[in-house]
Amino acid sequence: QRLPGGGQVVVQGKYAFVGHQHRPDGTTILDISDPRKPVIVSKLMTSHPMSHSHKVRVVGDIMLVNSEIEPGAGSLRDYPAGGFHIYDVKDKTNPKLITFVKTHGKGVHRFDVDENYAYMSTEMEGFVGNILVIYDIRNPAKPIEVGRWWMENQNAAAGDARHPKGTEHRLHHAMRCGNEMYAGCWMSGV
Repeated sequence: QRLPGGGQVVVQGKYAFVGHQHRPDGTTILDISDPRKPVIVSKLMTSHPMSHSHKVRVVGDIMLVNSEIEPGAGSLRDYPAGGFHIYDVKDKTNPKLITFVKTHGKGVHRFDVDENYAYMSTEMEGFVGNILVIYDIRNPAKPIEVGRWWMENQNAAAGDARHPKGTEHRLHHAMRCGNEMYAGCWMSGV
């Protein structure tokens, strides 16, 4: 099956969920019962003309996708849609939006998720670059922010001096393993 610009692919049972690298394609769900003949069962487009939704994660019947400004899509000042969407995908042929959580700036880049929490790499007001923001998603209709982590020189609102690497000194992706988070930090190590 030819699909435009695949970003992240997640497989759950007989379904593959594909986040697309470039707008306007958002997320495609494929029935892969016969891997030689995958069948598109549903396709979501991006929620905003400047967004891309290249990352997807699925837990049970809940699918999360990022909403981030696509590089070169326009001015960040004009971008209102940074954050993440949560969908009910019990019926893979008809994903239903549960909620959208707005974060800040460029929006959510990469993320991890488990049955209880979503671990988002995103910009937040008052910070320089992406930080880790943790949301309780046990009630997917009402995600609640429960924690944040950032590196030195990112909390501008608290008076941190800007890091010489600017926004390149940021969280790129954090993955949970047990009770620990492993964070890849763009231009700043692990």
